[in-house]
Amino acid sequence: MDRRRSSSPQSRHPASNSRVDPLDWARSADAADLVEQEMRACVRRRRAKRISLLGGASVLALVALLWLWPGNSFAPTGPAELGRARVAAPERRILSDGSTLEFKPGAAVTVDFSPGLRRVVLDRGEAHFQVAKNPARPFVVVARGVEIRAVGTAFSVGLESSRVEVLVTEGQVAVETSAAPALDGGQTPAVQTLPPSDGSSPGVMVRAGERVTVDTSAAAPVLPAAQTMPVDEMNDRLAWRVPWLEMNATPLSEIITAFNLHSGSRLSYADARLGRLTLSGTLRADNVTVLLQILDTSYGVTAEKGADGAILLVPTR
Repeated sequence: MDRRRSSSPQSRHPASNSRVDPLDWARSADAADLVEQEMRACVRRRRAKRISLLGGASVLALVALLWLWPGNSFAPTGPAELGRARVAAPERRILSDGSTLEFKPGAAVTVDFSPGLRRVVLDRGEAHFQVAKNPARPFVVVARGVEIRAVGTAFSVGLESSRVEVLVTEGQVAVETSAAPALDGGQTPAVQTLPPSDGSSPGVMVRAGERVTVDTSAAAPVLPAAQTMPVDEMNDRLAWRVPWLEMNATPLSEIITAFNLHSGSRLSYADARLGRLTLSGTLRADNVTVLLQILDTSYGVTAEKGADGAILLVPTR
């Protein structure tokens, strides 16, 4: 019986329990091998096109995905050079004592070190401090009447129009004001007090993963208790510290080099063609997961993770 003729009724009745192999007609015509070869060739051409070309629609999709990814708060300063990757990172300054300051764009500080005290005034904006340990020389950050004391720790201080916010990322700090008045009704604020540095006022202890926000609009600011900050919220709040990779038709080979440098990852690829794949957009240089998702979803490139943590990129077969 002619299979091509018998297959027509089957196609008109999809609910039927019988099933006809889609290649039966080709086999009956001795053309099955040719059809299968052409299908495989078509798949290979599609994969090659995805790897070698980045169309306009793909560029827009990539940029949209990168910019809408949670935690993205970076404002680019301009396009990267065509075919190159540019790493945008906050300004960093190393002080004479070895402490490191990172500045959010627009921030400004005044450094006033003496033999017995390391004092930094935050004039505006936000800065992150990685303090070199030296118990003999306390490190004090001053922001509109609020003092943050540390010996060896890391924290961020943000100065806004009516408040000062302190986020501690490592160790602990003491936050003080020039005075801590009583609340309405004469009650004492519920805070953890510390021996003040100069004997004039108590302070509140803020530990790693906590923050305290002081309202500076009052004539005599009151110190609230420190609050625990969820890790994700802390990371988003300090996303400005993270280096960003700006790509403009940048080869994946160069992108991988940048990621390995700034994220501590060990990325490599098995096929030289992958190194010539070009991407455009802006992406956190420490977030390898997003890059791997983009490569897998849009370009058929999968990641194989080795027992030693190394990641090998391979074309989907």
